[in-house]
Amino acid sequence: MKPSLDQIGAGGTWLAAAATAAPCCLPLLAAVGGTLGLSALARYGDVLVYALEFSIILAAFGQWSAYRRHRRRWLLAAGWGSAAVLLYAYLFAPTAAPLIYGGLLGLAGSALGSYLENRRCGACPPVQLRSRLTCPHCGRQQEETMPTDACVYFYECRGCGQVLKPKAGDCCVFCSYGTAKCPPVQAGGGACCA
Repeated sequence: MKPSLDQIGAGGTWLAAAATAAPCCLPLLAAVGGTLGLSALARYGDVLVYALEFSIILAAFGQWSAYRRHRRRWLLAAGWGSAAVLLYAYLFAPTAAPLIYGGLLGLAGSALGSYLENRRCGACPPVQLRSRLTCPHCGRQQEETMPTDACVYFYECRGCGQVLKPKAGDCCVFCSYGTAKCPPVQAGGGACCA
């Protein structure tokens, strides 16, 4: 699975933060940066601050992109909240270590959560949008495209003109008379990736 924007943004934010961390204010982050050899980039501090801000914004956009796939609002809120805290901390309170560490951990946590949700959704079978309806009255078969956001309760057969209705326990005519269940049922009733 290739890295997504939220993962790249979160990783870039961590690297840029480690490279720009001052040992007096953020000793843990400065130690990580020194261990990785990022302290050699300290003379480019002005550029690294812009890279840090860009990475934070990239992570926020990446969270939106990930949200559109997995639809988990709490991950979006955690990612955007962490990005806002980090931007505030770096722009207005650069010595507020708890804000910076909390924002970095929140950004990393939301990127990890999005990664796990995307892996879970990747295991879901693809939704089939075409189904062949068979009229129980005349036997005529007609292939139709199913809507993804609604159930079709009534369908008029093009052969005999009878109006088909769902059988008891089914949500729509595709579930009763089609070769494939409707997309909401295929997706697990909203429990899997929908």
